[in-house]
Amino acid sequence: MVAGLQSDEMARKPTIQDLWKRLDERLPLWILGLIVILLADEYIKEGYWFDYTDLQYMGTHEFIIAIIGIVGGTIWVLKRYWKNREEM
Repeated sequence: MVAGLQSDEMARKPTIQDLWKRLDERLPLWILGLIVILLADEYIKEGYWFDYTDLQYMGTHEFIIAIIGIVGGTIWVLKRYWKNREEM
C-alpha cells in the first residue's frame, strides 16, 4: 500500500489511451531528442556533425536525421493546419 492512500484510493494502472492523450505535445520533444542523440553519435563516431554527401546513402545518420526531420515537419504543418481549420 502506498503511504497516505487507502486501498480504495489506489491509482489505477495507466492505459494505452493515457499514453495517446498528449501525444501532440510529446512527439516534437521526442523527435528533437532523437535528432540530438543521432547528431551526437555522428560526432563521436565520425568526428563531424553532418555531411551532406551521406544523404544519398540509406541507413546513414544523415539520412535518418533527414527522414525524421521531414516527417516531424510534416506532422507539425498538418497539426497547425487542422487546428486552424477547426477554429474557423
